[in-house]
Amino acid sequence: MKSTTRLALLAASCQLTVFCSTLAAAPLNDNFADALPIDPLPYSITGNLQGATREPNEPLGPYSDVGTESLWWSFAPTELGVLTVSAQADLWQPRLVAYRGSVLTNLESLATAATVRVRTDPGQVYQFQLAAVLGSGSEFALAASFTPAPTNDLFAQRIHLDGTNHTISAWFLDASVEPGEPLADPAITRTLWWSWTAPADGRVVVTPASTMVPPTGKASVAFYTGPAVDQLTPFSVRAPNTYAYGPWTFAATAGTVYHLQLWPQGDGPEPTGFDLAFTTFSPARNDNFAQATVLDYDHPSTIESNVGATREPGEPSQRAGGPNKSIWWRWTAPYNSTGAAAQVGLGTLTNVTLAVYQGASLSTLRLVGSGTDIARFDALATETYFIAAETAADADGDIELSCSAWGPNGSHREIPGNLVKNPSFEVFITADWMGGNGGRPLTIAPDGQSYAWTGGEPLSQDIPTTPGQSYRLRFVYANEDHIDDATLRVKFGDVEIALLEVPRFQWWRPAEFTLTAAASVSRLEFLGDAGLVDLDQVSLLWLNDPPTIVTPPVAATVFSGRPAVFQATISGAEPLSLQWYFNGAPLAGATEAMLTLPSVTPADAGSYFIVATNAFGAATSAPVSLIVESPVSPQFVLQPQSDRVYAGQYVGLQVAAVGTPPLGYQWFHDGVAVPGATSPSLVFPNFSTNNAGTYLVKVSNGTESATSLPATLTFAHAAPASGGLVRFANVSEALGSLTIFAPVFDVDGVTRLNGPDFAAQLYAGATPEELRPVGPPRDFSSGFWQPMTVVLPNAAPNATVFVQARVWDRRSGVTYETARALGGKFGRSGLLQIVAGEPHLPPFPFEGTPLGGLISFQLQAGLPNFTTGRLELIERRDDGTLLWQLKGAAGFRYLVERQTDGANWTPFQLLMNSTGLVTFTDTSEGDA
Repeated sequence: MKSTTRLALLAASCQLTVFCSTLAAAPLNDNFADALPIDPLPYSITGNLQGATREPNEPLGPYSDVGTESLWWSFAPTELGVLTVSAQADLWQPRLVAYRGSVLTNLESLATAATVRVRTDPGQVYQFQLAAVLGSGSEFALAASFTPAPTNDLFAQRIHLDGTNHTISAWFLDASVEPGEPLADPAITRTLWWSWTAPADGRVVVTPASTMVPPTGKASVAFYTGPAVDQLTPFSVRAPNTYAYGPWTFAATAGTVYHLQLWPQGDGPEPTGFDLAFTTFSPARNDNFAQATVLDYDHPSTIESNVGATREPGEPSQRAGGPNKSIWWRWTAPYNSTGAAAQVGLGTLTNVTLAVYQGASLSTLRLVGSGTDIARFDALATETYFIAAETAADADGDIELSCSAWGPNGSHREIPGNLVKNPSFEVFITADWMGGNGGRPLTIAPDGQSYAWTGGEPLSQDIPTTPGQSYRLRFVYANEDHIDDATLRVKFGDVEIALLEVPRFQWWRPAEFTLTAAASVSRLEFLGDAGLVDLDQVSLLWLNDPPTIVTPPVAATVFSGRPAVFQATISGAEPLSLQWYFNGAPLAGATEAMLTLPSVTPADAGSYFIVATNAFGAATSAPVSLIVESPVSPQFVLQPQSDRVYAGQYVGLQVAAVGTPPLGYQWFHDGVAVPGATSPSLVFPNFSTNNAGTYLVKVSNGTESATSLPATLTFAHAAPASGGLVRFANVSEALGSLTIFAPVFDVDGVTRLNGPDFAAQLYAGATPEELRPVGPPRDFSSGFWQPMTVVLPNAAPNATVFVQARVWDRRSGVTYETARALGGKFGRSGLLQIVAGEPHLPPFPFEGTPLGGLISFQLQAGLPNFTTGRLELIERRDDGTLLWQLKGAAGFRYLVERQTDGANWTPFQLLMNSTGLVTFTDTSEGDA
């Protein structure tokens, strides 16, 4: 570096000072021939680049952006390995260039960076040149380390690990695959081996090593047990499906020796490795319902041991067989979601039965979802859910459980008993998924959105309260779209109950407080002291609230052998006890809000009501009747329908009939019996002109019979345009989209349809009156039917078409129409108007126009409200003509049947009763 010498000359009348600059001596390793040896290892040195030069013919490496100063080091290895050399500087950017060779003019460039790694072979000489990027350098630090070639290439040379925690680094230099070695992939060419003996029973987690600098190598691990390389047995471990490089988890057994085989992903010399961590299984700490581990915003998942767990008395079980045991978690939903899921993660146990419940105690739990390793359910904001993880009693290990809500849904939810009546407090979160509003507007808006509070802008409501009574306040809040931290102040009456810190980008999280009223009117107030805060799902409930029947059950009429369903909605302080009564007596086991009678008989006809009780009172619904129809004579509840049909069309005629079984069917075409047509349906897979005509069906039970109305299939010479595409799915399938999320629910409005017992089918037509079933029925899974692209036979691409999804219980009928006519479960979506899509080559993923605007719906059950008419003979005329009068409800059509031989009923007249009274004449001869 430069130095300065001061010379002074003094005179009587003046003083002269002269400064002369001199150059510092060049560093010792300025020239190639003077390169410093990298020895001993590990090696480190500090120095200064100033004063260094570049000698003639000195290479620059592959770059030309280095300065004119350079220093040299040399390394002569004695064994195979990898040398890592790194340079650091605070005030300038260093660059190292690695060479092989001993002559300045004949060097082979190997690598260049601030840190270089070089494979070194004995007998070779390696040079390392340090320079500055774009300018001059000054002080620096240089370090070097050497990693010899691995010694654990062969299984017999494996490195044994003792203890509980290890961080292993590995190089695959000259590693190989030995004969007989098991391989997870035939393409593997290099492996290394370790073994580890479990000190006790416990959890083992093997992850890619995180302490290496940099951890650029990627490797995979296989686990084995066995005494020799050709006698190894693969050991099953758990790993995420989407990450081939771990972490890997398994339950270790004390004293067992586990062999770890490591192989690289790629051919480079980069280091890789793994961390091995072992922990013993502790006794279960969340064995009982009351000990449920809390999952929340700060702890979205936890790992819990089930060692020593049991099943407490009265605990429900969803796992078949036994004996079983369980551990419990508790989670509060941050927003409304039809996509919530409890899911098993990377614990040591799998095939875990998960059951999600609601309720305040074991005796009041209501199942809302279940499954193996994942349980999907519908979450309501601020509501608490309990998750039981069940395994066989002898399955010891740990379970990682997470619970999350997938995407806020757009359904408004009335909270029974909510004292907050201001619409701005009773809102929902919209379902925009990517880049949209997502239910998070920044200003106050009409009902149907969430709200944001700004500083100095309080929202409040005066609520009638009872002094001394307790209340529960719940709400969810967030700060996810805003750039500043915020605070939310909450007051009840004159008391500040919370000052919540809401950091920026905070996602929705629930809050709950227990309050005591001090006056007959209490003001609930929210105030944003700083920043912007999103707020939603505010509810204030009376904790001493007696039960209230919010939605009472309704009367039902069903056919014998069919299911009957009664449903009630009840509010009140938990725990709530429910009991259904039949003709004044309690029904055994009927303690849910929904009562299902799977196959009714005449003995089930009568009066039903529900009683709800809690610590503060009781409520009883008004009795409703169940009417069980048990017709003896065969009668049609679904008649065949006429239609215009074109050549090649798939068409079906169908009926539904009731009466004393067994019922036999025979179809007739233009009065002639159709051979083999002896079922309730008559199908033409490929309609032709010979099939046109009039059809009817006769149903008989061996004693009496009934004949249907005629249905005419008219041949249409011109087939409608076809080929339009509809994507029949009730959830968005494109990545990052949630524009459609419409699961279908059972009669209770809570349970999602699941399995092959339920079917969904697309109906389409140019007008609402022309809706026809198109495409095959689809099975259900967790509320969603199996998606498919339907080619419309009655609409061309780009044509406007009306579509509707219809759903039914297959146990009640093979089609939607028969299930509905026989009083089974059925439901349909709203009518949608879309533009049919066009095909592409090659086909697009999820091709076809989606069902935009589709929303969730639930099934209903029971017969339609049929109105029975009364026939009265008004006059017997001289010519034998009979004048009849029909009395019934106005606005209904009535089918009048006629029996002439004491056994066979045939359609006589179809009457429209416009006013409530209608007359008709019978001129037929004979005794009718």
